[in-house]
Amino acid sequence: MFSEPFQPQAGAPLTINVVVVDAKGDPVTGKKVHATFSGPAAAPPLDAVENTAELGPGRYRFTLPGLEAGSWKITIAMSDAGSGTYDLDVTR
Repeated sequence: MFSEPFQPQAGAPLTINVVVVDAKGDPVTGKKVHATFSGPAAAPPLDAVENTAELGPGRYRFTLPGLEAGSWKITIAMSDAGSGTYDLDVTR
């Protein structure tokens, strides 16, 4: 998981990119990928957009209008393959 911009600013648009690979390191395509956000404020859960032509195979994108400043935990879950939780700090 990586964010664009690398250091998110409070209230600014934010993109979260996720690369999903299997145990062999091969891209995983065609899955439902979902993100939930826990932090200093409420943020709605999001479903990822997969666009293999633009992003490449196994790459998923979440686009947010912005988050409040503070420390956030993002849980990325795939429909049948578990989940992972990542930290994201948003500055003022």
